[in-house]
Amino acid sequence: MGLIVGLTGGIASGKSTVSQFLAAQGVAIIDTDLLSRELVAPHQPALTLIAQAFGQKLIKPDGSLNREALRHIIFNDPIARAKLESILHPAIRALAYQRAQAAAVQSPYVIVVIALLAEPQVRPHYSWLNRVVGIRATPKLQRARLLQRPGIDAELAIQMLAAQSTDEQRAPLVDDWLENTGDLTQLETQVQQLHRHLLAQSNTH
Repeated sequence: MGLIVGLTGGIASGKSTVSQFLAAQGVAIIDTDLLSRELVAPHQPALTLIAQAFGQKLIKPDGSLNREALRHIIFNDPIARAKLESILHPAIRALAYQRAQAAAVQSPYVIVVIALLAEPQVRPHYSWLNRVVGIRATPKLQRARLLQRPGIDAELAIQMLAAQSTDEQRAPLVDDWLENTGDLTQLETQVQQLHRHLLAQSNTH
């Protein structure tokens, strides 16, 4: 069975880009953010719980979640954020574990993308990871990237960055770092080196 490797980093640090590079190499990718989207799809139990906790106003006429409205609520209210996490995180963890185990049978290693891995209430639940890769960028770069995303203004970008762990807090968990402060070519070169390193690690696992 292949390695199961966590990939973590701050918002807009480049986790999705790294995942795309590795997926192109045939590596299985399990992204907990995408799992959360599955879990809040129309008619899913988690969506019903969110509507009960935060109000039916968060459900669009087509039955889908108004993610932008929810984002504004949780980044302005730590209690609301904790409530949302208590609804979603157990289900996300269970699904991530199930899919990672299945993928590890065929893939030399599996990447599990977990933005919040360094949060004290999150890390103990991912003890099944064999290694952790961290990606980092400067807060200035992260903020600039966030401002390019739809629905995010300067105030919300600051709140989103402040709500997450710092790279210093992630450091004790991380076995390998990627630096995303240059262009895509520089990042891809690092990812290729990481891929070779993880393949070697998998062979000795």
